[in-house]
Amino acid sequence: MSWEDPFEEIVRLRKEMDRLFDNFFDRTEIKRLTEGKDLAVARVGSDVKVKDKKVEVKVYLPGVDKKDIMLKVTDSYIDVRAEKKDESRIKNKGLFKEERSYRGYYEIIPLPVLVNPRRAEADYKNGVLEIEIPKKKSGKKEVKIVAVK
Repeated sequence: MSWEDPFEEIVRLRKEMDRLFDNFFDRTEIKRLTEGKDLAVARVGSDVKVKDKKVEVKVYLPGVDKKDIMLKVTDSYIDVRAEKKDESRIKNKGLFKEERSYRGYYEIIPLPVLVNPRRAEADYKNGVLEIEIPKKKSGKKEVKIVAVK
């Protein structure tokens, strides 16, 4: 590092970090590492498992109604959004109390292999959203909005 350019080391570190992230997210490297193996990727609120012919994803949404879940599947990621709204009212001899709460859930789940979003299926039971997507055979990009059963 020279005194003429005190930020030279910062620029070098940034370039190195960019290179590391580019290598980490390089799909061909992930595919090479996971070829022929069952892979489980644990995330906060979701699990991703890569099987021979499909990808299985579980998203944990306790207390959310199925109608409040929006699911978007692309060939390389899943976009999950959900809302939970609670309202309560108490009227009793001159006392009136009303409470409202709102919680939102939003997560983009990157998939370690390319999938076929047109054949994605989703099911929601007991607070767990289960999504199955077959692996992709071609390189064409696709997106599908999936109805949750």
